[in-house]
Amino acid sequence: MTAVAMAPRAPVAHATLQTLQLGMEWFGENAGGLNRVYAQLVRELSRDGVELHGLVTGSGDVARASNGLVHAFAPSDGATKGASSSATSNSSIGCAIPCMSQCPCD
Repeated sequence: MTAVAMAPRAPVAHATLQTLQLGMEWFGENAGGLNRVYAQLVRELSRDGVELHGLVTGSGDVARASNGLVHAFAPSDGATKGASSSATSNSSIGCAIPCMSQCPCD
């Protein structure tokens, strides 16, 4: 039998997974099970190399507390009734994700 030498495979370039993570509120501002799970998800995905952008209700401190991964799109003081429609129309809040080429808020 004749052995056939195969050329070594070139390394495959892997695309970075990009996600938009929507949460209710930031755990550091309002403790709760869902908020805790969301904050842990953001940390773990970021640590695993996932490029993520998060949106929650809360204060401007959300971006600082999350190392810039999550931004507040509306205050969480109860004035967020209808915030989802505001977020989709982007009429009053401005884009919370300036680094994306196509804003999901538009």
